[in-house]
Amino acid sequence: MLMRRRFFSCTLLKVFCLVLIAMMLGAVNGCVLKPPPPPDWNNHTQTMTWAEAKAYCKNLKLGGYQDWRLPKPKELKTLFDLNFVPTIRPGLFKYPQTWCWSANWDVLSSEAFYADFTSGKIRNAHRKTSFSVRAVRK
Repeated sequence: MLMRRRFFSCTLLKVFCLVLIAMMLGAVNGCVLKPPPPPDWNNHTQTMTWAEAKAYCKNLKLGGYQDWRLPKPKELKTLFDLNFVPTIRPGLFKYPQTWCWSANWDVLSSEAFYADFTSGKIRNAHRKTSFSVRAVRK
């Protein structure tokens, strides 16, 4: 009787572990969950203020799409590769920029956030500063 309980509890533990591992890997009910596809980025080379950049993205029609926007800071961080200077991943864009506006701004000041590819950091600057625009769409 004791042996049967041990077998049952060990088997139950193994099944639990396999289900947990499958859930962690994203395999649930025979479906494998895939991460979302990477965003599309445009290759714009002009500089503009934050308000101009926001308007540019809103009105951009490129590649048959018109749902372009300024990227969030976390999206810009995906472009950083700290093994290089500037810290933008090599070969990612035909025209890599040094500073690019993000969609986020500081509501308590007249500053907005931008990606600084010279240091690999997200920083803030006055919204009247001219930086590059890197429009993104999902």
